[in-house]
Amino acid sequence: MRILQSVALEGRSAGSEYALAYSRELKKRGHSVYFLTVPQSQTYHRTKDLGLEAVEGIDLSEKKLTFLRNLSKLKQLIAKVKPEVVLAHWGPDHTAWGWALRKTKIPLVRVRSHSPLSPNRHFAARWLVGRTALFIVGNGFQRKQYVDELGVPGERVVQIPFGIKTSEYPFSTPASSPPVGRAVRILQLGRFSPVKGHQFLIQSIGKLKGEIRTPFRLTVAGFEAELTAADLQKWREDAGLWDQIEILPNVPDSRGLISSCDFGVVASTGSEATARVALELMAAGKPVMASRVGILPELVGEGTGWLFEPGSFESFAATFKQALASSSRYAGMGKAARAKVETDFDLDKLAGRMESVLQKLVSNA
Repeated sequence: MRILQSVALEGRSAGSEYALAYSRELKKRGHSVYFLTVPQSQTYHRTKDLGLEAVEGIDLSEKKLTFLRNLSKLKQLIAKVKPEVVLAHWGPDHTAWGWALRKTKIPLVRVRSHSPLSPNRHFAARWLVGRTALFIVGNGFQRKQYVDELGVPGERVVQIPFGIKTSEYPFSTPASSPPVGRAVRILQLGRFSPVKGHQFLIQSIGKLKGEIRTPFRLTVAGFEAELTAADLQKWREDAGLWDQIEILPNVPDSRGLISSCDFGVVASTGSEATARVALELMAAGKPVMASRVGILPELVGEGTGWLFEPGSFESFAATFKQALASSSRYAGMGKAARAKVETDFDLDKLAGRMESVLQKLVSNA
């Protein structure tokens, strides 16, 4: 197949990583994959690093008011590349391709793996839904939005979540519980951003410190984004948790941190449409304590971790105490977490499904 991936996303995001991961896997399977994104953006450079064919000379970013000019360029691109299917991963490029493909038989696919927002319902959006051959979504709540809120027939909405290569996460069953006398090691991993719940997590643990008897140590690692390490350090100081929390900004490789923790925590107050960090923790055989947002309830269950209500101190407190008291179950829960990822979120398996879905769409076009 000749596949054109259109990704008007500039930064390091779940949506761009989803598109890049599946583009790389489809290319490995022998398909020709062309990648259109914002010129000179982080996504563009990642495209180059991965050896994908980057389309040059078209900028679909929202800050460029060049819609009509882009339509002409997209038509020229169709004539040059002759794609058999176009996948649009963001609203602006979805709209542009809806117009550019009007007089062709090339199927348009809307991939929505990242945004937690409800799809638009205005007239133009409904017209675009009618112009779209298939919707690929990353999780159950996005599928429900299209089927229940926009009335898209269920057979036109396919759920293919973000996947990871479980083979890249060596797994060996850990000891039945942490050694006697050692503090429970907890890891929060991800970009420093308000939506990731760093402030809520640190402040909540600070409120609980007088009630917790189990020794623990929380490592907060990731990279600075909307928040800096200084922001997190201030919250740690205000909570009086200097001895219990270490903050590691801009960690180049998280594998060692994941392997050394007893369980991970995802305290996000929103987003988590793909929950890559949770997948990585689970693939490494670590149970996860997570807020009930995005795809996390589809990942984390009774056998693989613990869920709490986002932003609720009472729910967090009860769940955190339960997690600390469950050290004898960490090994079994970690084994179940690994099995969950192998069964439902392995990238090799999911890429095969993506390939099959696109081939069927192309053959019926």
